[in-house]
Amino acid sequence: MCFSLLFSAASLVFGATTGLPAELREKALSDAVKNGLKESPSVKAATEEALLEVYLSHLRTTEKEKLSVSALELRARYDRYPLVRLHHLMMRENHPRRGELTKRLKTKEVFDALVREFSDDSSAPFAGDTDFRGLGQLPPAFYEPALKMKIGQVTGPIEEAGATHWIQLVAVKPFEQAFAPYLIFLQKQLEQEKLENLLKQRFSSR
Repeated sequence: MCFSLLFSAASLVFGATTGLPAELREKALSDAVKNGLKESPSVKAATEEALLEVYLSHLRTTEKEKLSVSALELRARYDRYPLVRLHHLMMRENHPRRGELTKRLKTKEVFDALVREFSDDSSAPFAGDTDFRGLGQLPPAFYEPALKMKIGQVTGPIEEAGATHWIQLVAVKPFEQAFAPYLIFLQKQLEQEKLENLLKQRFSSR
């Protein structure tokens, strides 16, 4: 692969475009080679990244059937990592009413009311509503327990980021109503896993 072509590919990888006219661009590249920049570490790194990107693009084209994600696979991934809606109560360390909250949580008071009264979080006036969020959008300390909870269930205390938290699972969004950007995120995640597995299979036999 010629230096000019690799440099073009590297520019695409790193999003670096000079905007030079074609004639000046070729002369600038030629001058760069004359000045020994072709062998510089930064150019070598860019060349490797460009070559890898071309290789992966080639695989995505030639192995499209193996790497594609079916509707059933996407549905299964969403069922595993759905969008959940939580109400969240946060108490800062050494909160003077910590003991009182613990007692009142045991009496099964309405959680929303407790959030509004006790939470130190800015979302307290809104009952600590997180809206619907999914994998990578909520701290794992909240999201992972939420996946095992029943609607209306309260879990805590959870120690996270120097504070104590309680969460209530309010709702789980059905797949049919899931936000498109989140489904695209899960699809890309599956595609990446399939790509990595394909590469592992290829290299394991060598």
